[in-house]
Amino acid sequence: LDTAHRDKWEKGWGSKFTPFWTNAITMEMLFAQFGFNYDFINLDVEGISYLLSTQLPYDKISNTRLICIEHDGHDNEICAQAGRVGFQSIYFNGENIILSR
Repeated sequence: LDTAHRDKWEKGWGSKFTPFWTNAITMEMLFAQFGFNYDFINLDVEGISYLLSTQLPYDKISNTRLICIEHDGHDNEICAQAGRVGFQSIYFNGENIILSR
């Protein structure tokens, strides 16, 4: 979905991009189907993990203790949003941020 991310994979690792169609659901639909009770959530969706993190129902995932997000350089925004409900960064590297509460 993100052309910059596609370019990163093609130029950096010689990957060949091939478009395809797949069914998808919204975050709202995902949580409506499977509930809100998770110990750990991982968001790693090439190029749109930050966007999806803004759609996490932070107020409803009260049992969740750890979240790992591929931040794509949006670590400050992720920390600010998750921090409003008690999450704080416990690990950060060039790809991921791990939040805990």
